[in-house]
Amino acid sequence: MGVIMTIRNKFGYVLVGGIAVAIVLFLLGDLLSSGQGAFQRSSNVAGNVNGDEIDYYEFQTRLDRNANSFRLQNKTADVDEETMAALREETWNEMVRERVLSREFEALGMAVTDAEIHQMFFGPNPHEVIKQNFSDPATGEFNPQVVKNYLDNLINEDANGTPDEKRLRWNTFEKFLIKDRLEGKYTTLLKQLVYIPKWYTTAYTGWAKAAVNVEYVLLPYASVTDEQIKITDADLKAYLNDHQKQFEQDEFRVLDYVVFNVVPSKEDTLAAEAALNTSFEDFKVAKNDSTFVLRNSETNYEGKYLTRNELTTVFADSLFVIDTMTYIGPYLENGSYTVAKLIDRKMLADSVEVAGFNFQAQDQAQFDSLILIADTLVKQINAGTLAFNDARTQYGNVNPLDTTGGVIGWVKPGETTVVSEFVQNQVLYYKSQGQAVLYWEQSGLIQVSYVKTATPTKPAVKVAFLTVPILPSKDTEKRYYDEANEFYNANSTADKFNASATPKQTSPQIKKSDNQIGVLGSARELVKAAYNAEKGEVLAPQILDGKYVVAVVKEVSEGGVPTVDAVRNQLEVAVKKQKKAEFLKNKIGTDTDLNSIANKNGTAISIATNLNLNNNTVGAGPEPSVAGAALALEIGKVSKPIEGVNGIYVIKVTSKTPGVASEDATASFEGQMMLMNQRGQVEGSFYNALEEMSEILDERFKFY
Repeated sequence: MGVIMTIRNKFGYVLVGGIAVAIVLFLLGDLLSSGQGAFQRSSNVAGNVNGDEIDYYEFQTRLDRNANSFRLQNKTADVDEETMAALREETWNEMVRERVLSREFEALGMAVTDAEIHQMFFGPNPHEVIKQNFSDPATGEFNPQVVKNYLDNLINEDANGTPDEKRLRWNTFEKFLIKDRLEGKYTTLLKQLVYIPKWYTTAYTGWAKAAVNVEYVLLPYASVTDEQIKITDADLKAYLNDHQKQFEQDEFRVLDYVVFNVVPSKEDTLAAEAALNTSFEDFKVAKNDSTFVLRNSETNYEGKYLTRNELTTVFADSLFVIDTMTYIGPYLENGSYTVAKLIDRKMLADSVEVAGFNFQAQDQAQFDSLILIADTLVKQINAGTLAFNDARTQYGNVNPLDTTGGVIGWVKPGETTVVSEFVQNQVLYYKSQGQAVLYWEQSGLIQVSYVKTATPTKPAVKVAFLTVPILPSKDTEKRYYDEANEFYNANSTADKFNASATPKQTSPQIKKSDNQIGVLGSARELVKAAYNAEKGEVLAPQILDGKYVVAVVKEVSEGGVPTVDAVRNQLEVAVKKQKKAEFLKNKIGTDTDLNSIANKNGTAISIATNLNLNNNTVGAGPEPSVAGAALALEIGKVSKPIEGVNGIYVIKVTSKTPGVASEDATASFEGQMMLMNQRGQVEGSFYNALEEMSEILDERFKFY
C-alpha cells in the first residue's frame, strides 16, 4: 500500500488538472466555437520550436497540470502571481525541451521498444524509479510480481481512486519513465562519441606535473591615462563587429512613465475609523474571539503566545500590565485602526525536554484507525489517567534496545528536530510539564510529543488584534484614474509626453516574458501593452499595485547585435583596455631586457613561483595567459609582451620542473579523469547546445 500512496502523491495532480481543463473548455465551448474568443486579435500559437507550433490550449493544459501539482505538494489551494509566473516559465522550458529533443531522437531513429518497456518494469534490472517504488523496504529486493499486482489492481476502485483515475496516474508515470530512458540513451550515445587522442593525454599528463618559476615586469593598464589614448566611433564599431556574440541582446523595450499614487482620502480615513468602532462594539460581546477576528479583521488570529520581542505594536509594554480580557484602543498604527484584546498571559520556557513516539500508517484506513488511538492517548495523558511511558510501551513503535524512554532531548524554538514544526509554532511551549500534543503528516506519520521537562522563565501574551485598514474608496480610486486619464489625453504623443512638466521615471530594459518592471513591481499587463505598441506610442493608464501608470514606449529593440550607441559604455571600457595594451606594448618595443624595461617604466622586477596548470596566480591575482606562456617558454628565454588581466607582462623563466608523461597516458589515472570530465561536460551541456542551434519563438506574451 505504501507504493500506491507514493504513486498517488507523485502523480495524483494529473486527474485534478484534467478535470479542471475539461471544465474550462466546456464552459468556453460556445465562445470558442463562435470565433469570438478573447484572443481573436491573434492566433492561438503560444510559441514555435523548429517549426513545431505550441498551441495555447496545449500549453495551458500542461500549465494547469503543473499548477495542480504545486498545490498538492505545498498543501495550498492558492498560487500567487509570482509563483504562477515561475510555473509558466517551467512549463515553457519543459515543452521546448521535449520538442528540441524529439527532433534529435527522430533523426537518429532512436526509440524505446515494447520489449525495453517490459524490461524496465518487470526485468531483472528495472528502471531505478520502479526499483525504488516496488522493492521490499526491509530487504531492498525487487519483486516484479508487486508491479503486476499493482497493475491488476488498477481495475478496482479503492481509497486510491477510481479505475480511470488510477490508470491516468499510471499512464503519466509510464510516460515519464519512457522519456527518461530515451534521454538516457541519447546522453550515453553522446558520451561514447567523446575521444581524447593518446598524444594529447600524453602531453597533458606531462604538463600537469610541470611547474615554472619566473621573473616578470608588469606595466599596469591603470598607468595609462584616458588622455593618452584616442578612441573613435570607428574603433567602437570595429570592436563590436569582432565581438558580436559577446554583445548580442534579447528583444527588449524601455519605457518612460508617470506615476499617480492612489492614497486614501480624509473621508477614507474617517470611514475606516467608523468601521473599526462598529466592529469594536460587536467584538466586546462576541462569544468566540478567534472566529470574530477571522471574519472581521485584516490580521489573522493565530492563538500564539508572544514575548515582548515578538510584538511590534507600540503598546507592547502595556499588554504585560493590563488585566486579561481587557482592551487597548482603538488606535492608529501602520495605516490601520486597531483594537488589541489581551486574551491570556503566562510564563513560557526558553527550551523544553521532549519525548515522543510514532505510528506509521500505510493507507488511509489504517491512518483513520491510528489517529483515533493517538488522540485518545493524548487526552488520557493530559488528563493524568495514563502515564506517557505506559502509553509509549503499549502503543508506540518501541525498540527493545532503546533505554531513553523515547526522550528526544532539549529543543528550542526554530531548531531542526523531529518535532521542529511543533517547536517553531510554539505548540509545545504552551503546554505545561507532563502535557502531550498530537501531530501528523500527509505521509501517514502520526507523532505523540510529550513535554517531559519545562521550566517557565519568560512572560508571554496571547492577543487578538482587530484591524481595519485605511484603504482608498472607489470614489478615491476614480479620482486618481480621472487624473491619470486626463494626463494621458493631454499628452497622447511622445513629444507632448516628454515636454510635460510632470516628473518622469525610466524603466530598465523589459524582456517579453518579464512580469515585473523595476520599482513598479508586478506589471505584466503593462509589459504586454508595451510589446503590442510602437516606439513613441503613449500607453493608456494601467493600475499597478495601488498606483496608476501612464507610459510612453521610449526604446524598441528587436534583439540581436545592438547599435554602437546602445552599448557605448561597455564598448568604451573594452576598447580603452585594448588601446592601453597597444600603448604599453609600443613603450616596450623590441626590448628584451627585464632590467631595461623596468628602469624605463619606473617599475621593478618581480617573481612568481610554482606556476602550473592549477596555479596561475601572478602578483595580485589570476593571470592564466601569463602562466600558460611561462609553461611553454624555455629556461632563460624572455617572452614577447603578454596581455594579461591587469596589464602587459614580460616574463623570463628562471627555473622549470619538467613534467614526466605517463607511459600509457590514455589508461593512466589522469587520462581516465580527463575522459570522464569531458564526458561529464557533454552530459551536462548537450541540451544547451541543441537549444542554441534551434529556432525558438516565444509568443506567450500575447496571452499572459
